[in-house]
Amino acid sequence: MASEPDPPWPREAAGAIAHEFLGWLRALGAVLATPRRFGAAWASGDIRPLNPLAYSLNTLAVAGPATALLVHLAGIEDDVLPLWAQLFKPLLPWIYNLVWLVPVHFALRALGGRRRLRTTIGASFYAGGPIHLLRIFTVPLQLQQLLHPHDRRVAIVSALCGLVMFLLFTIYSTALLAGAQRVSRWRAALVVIVFFLVSVFFWSELRMRAGQAGMHLIRAMIT
Repeated sequence: MASEPDPPWPREAAGAIAHEFLGWLRALGAVLATPRRFGAAWASGDIRPLNPLAYSLNTLAVAGPATALLVHLAGIEDDVLPLWAQLFKPLLPWIYNLVWLVPVHFALRALGGRRRLRTTIGASFYAGGPIHLLRIFTVPLQLQQLLHPHDRRVAIVSALCGLVMFLLFTIYSTALLAGAQRVSRWRAALVVIVFFLVSVFFWSELRMRAGQAGMHLIRAMIT
């Protein structure tokens, strides 16, 4: 007597993973090529790319292991964080980004933005794709600077990488937010730059005033 066929779950799982990965690649390519047009078309419903949260999680699924591997190859120990930092480490970037986006959103609305907070958050998730991939190569340098704060060569290279990161962050965030919120580029750029500088000041103050605890928090955010 012939047995009943088993459910083909491995094939179905492989198909679902391939579908998600290809959707992520298509969205990433559109963000890289025409970020403002992509943001406007997505916000208006003219296109249906991969969901912003799924897109962001796929980006982290690629960037996370690659970053950990480079940190390991660079010979930087990553297990020195205390227990509280290890527990909250996966949530810190998400919490920080959401907190940062609230004033950004209302500033954009004050300058003529038309969309809700969820659209601002989604556009920011899309804009973060190229930045997270670039961070694969900059995180080891940032950690080296934390470990060797008085090494001028490390400081110069890290500063140059930070400048590149800032420029790309400004370009993609400005374009995606301008397209999604239907505001001019200069208005979106003004909001992004102002709040980015505020966040830099905040982290600098935290590093100086919070001592070792502040360093642990910064390292948890970096990695």
